[in-house]
Amino acid sequence: MIKLYQTLLVLSGLLFAMSCNRQHPPDNGQGQVVAWEKIEDKALASSKSNLDTMLLYSRQLYDEAVKAENMKWEAKALVLLGYCTALKEETDSSIILYEKAKKLANSIKDSVTVEKTFNYLGSCYLGTGLYSKAEQEYLGGLAYAENLHDTFEIVKYYNNLGNVAENLDNLGEAQKYIHKALFLSEKRKDTLTMASSMRNLALILHKSGDSVMAFRYLRSSLSLFASINDTRWVAKIYTDFGIFYRYQFPDSALYFYTKAIEIYRSLGDEGTILITQFNMANLLLDKGKYREAEKVYLRIYKKTVKENNFIGQAYSSISLASAYQKLMDFPNSTKYIQKAEELGARWNQPDFTKNLYAIKIEILNAQGKYREAIGVYKKFVSLKDSLGSADTKARILDLQSQFDNERKEFEIVALKQQTAIQQNKLRNRFVLIIGLVVFLSIIILSLGIIIYLYRKSASAYKKLTEQSDEMKKEILIREKIQRHLAESEQQLIKMNATKDKFFSIIAHDLKNPFSAILGFTELLTTDLQNLDKDEIRYFLNNISNATTHAYTLLENLLIWAQTQNKTIEFKPEVLDLKKAVDEAILLVDSQAMTKNINILSSISEKQLVFADLNLISAILRNLLTNAVKFTPQNGHVEISARLNENKVEISVRDSGMGIEKEHLHIIFSIENTKRRLGTAKEKGSGLGLTLCKEFTEMVGGTISVESEPGKGSTFTFTVPVNNQCA
Repeated sequence: MIKLYQTLLVLSGLLFAMSCNRQHPPDNGQGQVVAWEKIEDKALASSKSNLDTMLLYSRQLYDEAVKAENMKWEAKALVLLGYCTALKEETDSSIILYEKAKKLANSIKDSVTVEKTFNYLGSCYLGTGLYSKAEQEYLGGLAYAENLHDTFEIVKYYNNLGNVAENLDNLGEAQKYIHKALFLSEKRKDTLTMASSMRNLALILHKSGDSVMAFRYLRSSLSLFASINDTRWVAKIYTDFGIFYRYQFPDSALYFYTKAIEIYRSLGDEGTILITQFNMANLLLDKGKYREAEKVYLRIYKKTVKENNFIGQAYSSISLASAYQKLMDFPNSTKYIQKAEELGARWNQPDFTKNLYAIKIEILNAQGKYREAIGVYKKFVSLKDSLGSADTKARILDLQSQFDNERKEFEIVALKQQTAIQQNKLRNRFVLIIGLVVFLSIIILSLGIIIYLYRKSASAYKKLTEQSDEMKKEILIREKIQRHLAESEQQLIKMNATKDKFFSIIAHDLKNPFSAILGFTELLTTDLQNLDKDEIRYFLNNISNATTHAYTLLENLLIWAQTQNKTIEFKPEVLDLKKAVDEAILLVDSQAMTKNINILSSISEKQLVFADLNLISAILRNLLTNAVKFTPQNGHVEISARLNENKVEISVRDSGMGIEKEHLHIIFSIENTKRRLGTAKEKGSGLGLTLCKEFTEMVGGTISVESEPGKGSTFTFTVPVNNQCA
């Protein structure tokens, strides 16, 4: 079969050389073009089921175009042949065919075909790791697409350039390209390219370490693909979630891999099922489930052998060797690492060979074959140096350190054997010393009993005198209890009064949102047919805002009740303040976007604090919500933190309406009856700041406010720093 493909490629090259001497073809009639379009459609349809059939149709199209001297369709046929060989992983042949197609299309000024060849060539170079060539082809295609004003292709090239930059670890440049693609996709209202761009951006953000935004874009991408029923892309997103969750939440990763496999199985995509199963096996290996991982790897290996997929055999062999090494099954481990070496020699792919050496070193070390391991290690170092990357150099240093440690451990074992001989000599001395210690212990115990009996008789008198003292103490305790009961009674009276006031506030503020919900719901129910989309959207927005307001009130009511009943859990731990602030910003992001308010955080470094995550999150959420509420359109909110001795001071500063001086002293009190509307007429109960004060005191901090009418407000609270973090 391989010889057949090579023969076809040679014939294609000869026919192309002959066609270069021809001029632009005459018009062969609309009927002939329609027939060729049908052949092209059949070839593309076969790409998902039978590549041999695709090759036959592509070959037929090429022969007919050459015979008819139609250079335009000849170039199209060459593109199809290149695509077919690319699917067969014959990349070098694909590049030759695409270059011929580009040259032929250029000669007849067929800009559309030229543009496509740029994209296909870039993909070939990207797949083989020739990133500079891939970038050159994509930039050339982008220029063509811009001249043609083809925004669909422009978006595609921006996404591809972003992938190239990501592979070169130019993550900032990669984000710029993907953002351009996303902007054009949103402008075109093209859901498919929007979803694809969001997925690419999520992968780049995850690689750069911004997990929060990465998950946000990946979830948005999944929603868009689901909205257009693109099940294949939904399965790909599930696989991405599995990769994202692999280390932090392995059970969740396993769930997403399973969901992806179910979809691929329904689509009959066995190749992608194989890749996803491989990811699942890697996850099982990470979790220490070596036997389960071995079963999956073995199933993949047998399938790739049956399909004569030597690349799949190579990766499954190296994975089986690693699994058996973990299971201490060295015969099988050696067997499969040798198979991997044979397949790797055929493939000659440096990254695979590098991984093979690393696993072989682990296998040899586990068997105590240090000399052989050092020999493989030297090959590993030589290959790493040839690749010349900083990451590989770091890995080599790690391996060197590992070898040093293992040699030291070997020397320690030898020393332990020598010390064992000395310990045998000292054992008799230890027996004698133990005998003396036991004898002395008996004497000391006897003396202790004598002293105990003496003290017992002497203590009888002492107890009589102490009983009178205890009676006096009991009287004092009872008096103290009575005072405590009186204080508790006063406290309960005060708490009941506070509770009554609290419920009166909640009852009043809950009535308004529920009235709005009932009113707008009744309008929608009774007059839906007469309402246009804008009116319905307006009513639904009001219902959504009222529901959110009611939910916030109920949530504050629940938290306040827990604090009053002392049932809220307080679990202080070392927390990443920047992460908590970023998550709180995400929760109020949609509220801020409706008023075009920019929320900025100057917490750029990892600042650790010692506090309860739920309480800190509640404080940040309430302060940010309050800041957005009283900040006008196009305003801004700033969050900053600074270390002050053994505490961190966290400030939330807004450019809002500010607070009158006479209200500052009761701003955190339940007695504060002054409830102001926000800049967009938002309503509130004023309980959020009361809860902030209680939570700040629970984590061992304080809270304060600085404000001036018309110049905004700054709320500052402190959180302790653990001694280990300081």
